[in-house]
Amino acid sequence: MEGKDQKILIIQPHIPPYRVPFFEELGKRYNITVLYFSGEPGATGFKKIRYQGFMYHLKLIRYTPGVYSIAKKYDCVIIMFDLWWLNLALLPFMLDRKRTRAILWGHGIGRTHGLKPATLVRGLIAAKARALIFYTKETKELFRSKTGVKDNKCFVANNTILVKQLANGPLQQEKNCFLYLGRLQARKCINVLLKAYALLSVTIRQQHPLLIIGSGDHTLSMGLQQLAITLDITDTVTFAPGTYDEALVAEYYSRAAAYVSPGAVGLGVVQSFAYSVPVVTAANIDHGPEFTYCNNENSYLYMNKDDETATIQNLAQSLLQVVNNRALWQQRSSAAQNTYNNECNMEKMVSGFAAAISYSSAG
Repeated sequence: MEGKDQKILIIQPHIPPYRVPFFEELGKRYNITVLYFSGEPGATGFKKIRYQGFMYHLKLIRYTPGVYSIAKKYDCVIIMFDLWWLNLALLPFMLDRKRTRAILWGHGIGRTHGLKPATLVRGLIAAKARALIFYTKETKELFRSKTGVKDNKCFVANNTILVKQLANGPLQQEKNCFLYLGRLQARKCINVLLKAYALLSVTIRQQHPLLIIGSGDHTLSMGLQQLAITLDITDTVTFAPGTYDEALVAEYYSRAAAYVSPGAVGLGVVQSFAYSVPVVTAANIDHGPEFTYCNNENSYLYMNKDDETATIQNLAQSLLQVVNNRALWQQRSSAAQNTYNNECNMEKMVSGFAAAISYSSAG
């Protein structure tokens, strides 16, 4: 059974706007339905079901007993691999393997950071699934090394987003802003960015404004704005709400010389590279799997230190490197675009899913 003949259910906590184009592309090959639990994604080019059954919460733990009765009606179920969703993790054991194939999709080791009991449980669940899909080759290999799961059932679908509207604003020599675009969270360390930016001379700051685009915790947001006042940099720092509007995102990136995130990076890397914008981030902290796309040819990587002052100075030096060596910046900008084209394109992600679905069908 191949292609549109297969009824495939994809289970996700919600459907973020950046994931819609991927599901629509996958839906061109397969008869897919996405089951989600929260949010309203609006009109999409694929079928979707919002879960209407009971959901039990205990801190981070979720239990949704009605999922099984939905999943068993499909030929293949692609399940988010998250141990906190108890019955989803158990679905590979519950489903009739002759009727419904289970595929796991996720980070691999995930938020449990390789704790032995969690790794053991993940290995048992993985052994029961027909196939596994990982975000990157690195996360696949890490999972295999810790669980011993067979290589032939493991596939990589490089996590990406589709950028439909590329920036057509200023010429490259006019791309002069430092940009942070994403959620405002403590783990993103925007306070470190503000402190590093404040070390730059007034002249450099006037030539290279800082744009902080994002929404999140109100108290954190107000604290960051107060910090900018304290550092006396409000004349060259702009705060604006987060957005998924493609035209507005493209406009921000059209002005960006670099995307700067002192804390953990994720899909922001992919989005930045799509717009030929290098990434500035710490090389030696925990990141999302998308950090594996970053290297010294397409990014500015610095070392995070135990001493925050030293970290701030290292970041400030990277910001200066962006603005003081335009030839190097142009090389890294070009390398960023090449990374997106060769490693992060949407077709590559779809092909990874197709390979896992095909393998599970033959298994």
